[in-house]
Amino acid sequence: MKRIDYHVHTALSGDNTQTAEQLGKAALAKGLDEICLTEHVDFNPEDTCYGAFETGTHKKNGEYLSSLGIICRLGCEIDHQPQYRDKIIKTINSFDFDYVMGSTHYVDNMVVFHHDEYFEGKTEKEAYEKYFLAELESIRTGLFDSVAHFDLIKRWGSRFYGPFRPAPYMDAIDECLKELVKRNMGLELNSAGTRQDPGDFYPHRDILARYRELGGELVTFGSDCHRPEHLALKLEEAAEYLFSLGFRYMCTWEKRRPSFFDIKDP
Repeated sequence: MKRIDYHVHTALSGDNTQTAEQLGKAALAKGLDEICLTEHVDFNPEDTCYGAFETGTHKKNGEYLSSLGIICRLGCEIDHQPQYRDKIIKTINSFDFDYVMGSTHYVDNMVVFHHDEYFEGKTEKEAYEKYFLAELESIRTGLFDSVAHFDLIKRWGSRFYGPFRPAPYMDAIDECLKELVKRNMGLELNSAGTRQDPGDFYPHRDILARYRELGGELVTFGSDCHRPEHLALKLEEAAEYLFSLGFRYMCTWEKRRPSFFDIKDP
């Protein structure tokens, strides 16, 4: 199986200090064939990552990693907020990205990182449904190639409500997944949740299974790497996880076009 990581950040994201050199050393040590630099691109002035992204450094980092013999694609992770949609479109059109991930960190203009504020006064159903409806709005823009950490909200929700169960919110989740399939958008299997409070991949197994049932095939792997030790975390386990759910391929992207490769050698 091709060894990939399609969710990787450097200091250019504004929320970590990882250098391209550190990342390259880790990628070589872990035998990765291909990575995608998916730097945060945010437009909210109050966001930690605001103003950090810069295209010249992004290109140089990609060139450096490519010089090590690693296929390096240039991508981004864009946090969708409706009021910044024009800026999002302008940014996507102004750079030759290979891969554009959409993510949801804001609901009703409140960042869910401020979990005490977000969950305060909400029932479990209200908190989660609002999140998935915000995610649906992002997907319906059609601006993105894939959705990052689909049920990220459980990272903090699990502290308040216990282990995440998607069944009570499946109507909203189903609408999201149907839109993904309809628009030929991908779904990321993100291993960051295994080192965070949920102790589980993003998204939940039942969500992946439903995406597959609806005809979804565009899945990729990302570690949400912000430090060298995060890179390719649980890649082999993720591949087995996907295979057990009926997926036979994972995807990479170049110039925003997906390519499939076998999860297991034929």
